Amino acid sequence: MVGQLIRLKFQIIWNTIRRQTAILVLSIIGALYMAFVGASIYVGLAFLARSEEAARVAPLFAFAGPLVMAAWLVFPILFSSMDNSVDPVRLAPFVGPSKRLATALVAATAIGPGGIFSAVILSLPTWFALWRGQWLEAIGWLIASVVSLGIAVLWARAVGTWFAVRLNTSGKKDLITLLGVTVFMVILTPMGYWVSVLSRNFSVDAFRAGVEVALWTPFGAPFGVVASLVEGAWLAAAVRAAISVLTAYVGWRAWVKVLGPVMSGYANTVSADAQRAIDEGRHLIDDSVEVAERSERVAQARSAGLRSVDWFTRLGLGPRSASLAARTLRYWIVDPRLNMSCVLAVIFPILAILMGRIDVGGQTVMFTGLFLYLVPITMGLSTGALMQYDSTGAWIVISSGMSGREERRGRLIGSLPALLPQVVGYLIHDVAVGASAQDFVYHQVMGVIFFAGAAATTLIVNARWVYPVQPPGTSPLGTKGTGSFLMTMLLQLVGFAGTALLQAPSYVLLALAAFGVVPAWVAFVVAIAWSVVVLEAGVRIGGRVWDRYAVAALTTIRSWPGH
Repeated sequence: MVGQLIRLKFQIIWNTIRRQTAILVLSIIGALYMAFVGASIYVGLAFLARSEEAARVAPLFAFAGPLVMAAWLVFPILFSSMDNSVDPVRLAPFVGPSKRLATALVAATAIGPGGIFSAVILSLPTWFALWRGQWLEAIGWLIASVVSLGIAVLWARAVGTWFAVRLNTSGKKDLITLLGVTVFMVILTPMGYWVSVLSRNFSVDAFRAGVEVALWTPFGAPFGVVASLVEGAWLAAAVRAAISVLTAYVGWRAWVKVLGPVMSGYANTVSADAQRAIDEGRHLIDDSVEVAERSERVAQARSAGLRSVDWFTRLGLGPRSASLAARTLRYWIVDPRLNMSCVLAVIFPILAILMGRIDVGGQTVMFTGLFLYLVPITMGLSTGALMQYDSTGAWIVISSGMSGREERRGRLIGSLPALLPQVVGYLIHDVAVGASAQDFVYHQVMGVIFFAGAAATTLIVNARWVYPVQPPGTSPLGTKGTGSFLMTMLLQLVGFAGTALLQAPSYVLLALAAFGVVPAWVAFVVAIAWSVVVLEAGVRIGGRVWDRYAVAALTTIRSWPGH
């Protein structure tokens, strides 16, 4: 079964990238780049192993073990929307839960991109010892690496699966994940500051003491066994080996215990709707109390939808583009897969206030760019991908006789009101930091520039290539489907590159204004005008592409699990 699941995972990934030549080429380029980075690290370590500092820094490489294990424990919670090609829930119709299946799932997870990246990090002590000619020590580090990766993946499957199943339906998972990602961004964004602090205050002895403590924890015990054997501390090695065995045993029991209910369902659980019906003394199937309320909500929604269509019609859109624009606007307001971006458009500028001024040696360093401009880019990337959020319902748009230009224009115009939270977020930020009116206008213009560049790119690219999104009615942070992570990252990378290229004239003009070559107001007006030209070009070119490939895109969407 282990071999079957591993072959299945490789087949899924291969089928995902080979369907489209561009994705295959980008995948090869990405793999070559990562191979180059890995080779550079190995070459650098080889030279370090031959240097005079080798003996002093050698014990520090044991930190790779606890680092990787901690990452495997945390990342499944923070980034649960990443690819999950061998989801046990999707395997439930074909196979029942068993220890063989549990073993196979762990092995299939370990040979994925995360496992490969972890193996590279875990192999650093082995590589370093080999270049120092310490063959027995190298074998020990190799065994510790295999054991650490196995335990890490085991606990990742147990914790990640439990977290996703138990909290996904209640909405707590989305809140926790959003909080975790926000904290992660707060830590990651001023990375230059953290690096500078560590470089000034770094102490090999202090770091070594920290590594020694980490090697006594369940995260680092496998590497701690080898470190103790190298030092000749046999008792410490035995204790750390016992900790490793206990960690693996508890992780295995937890994983097996979680797997069964995940595939067969949790017994004796009552949903929130059922509990409310019980508390009110009515049968669950008797929903007569809610019929009138539901009908009223439907009528109100239809009335609001008709009014929004009328609004877009008054802007000069045709009836088909106006109806699609109204539908798109409703997506941005009520669909949790999209409206989270509107929330982040306000939250991120507030985070920029907190991170905007960090004192380093008496000097103020600014770290606001990512928090201010990431959301407009992501909203622009989503604008061109809105057909994917229709799921199989996109056939209505395709069969309506709507032209590609009408479809692209409707998606774009319907997305423009979603930029209003961005205006509010910038206003809060600028008032809090005491920015001038010109700075406020500058921030708004930059937001429009980034949105326009990203939207124009995806209006063209996503008319030809689509990447999986969450099915309608599911958590915006849930898994997107099999083999989706690589394609999603590649297409979004193209979107970022297109944003940089298409808006290059705007960037140059704003730079000239910053140096006083041209008046600021001229730069703002021309940049906005150029953004309009870029968006119109994206609509026209993307419309032609959509006319040709819309049916093929719908066929791809129909193949996604849950759609």
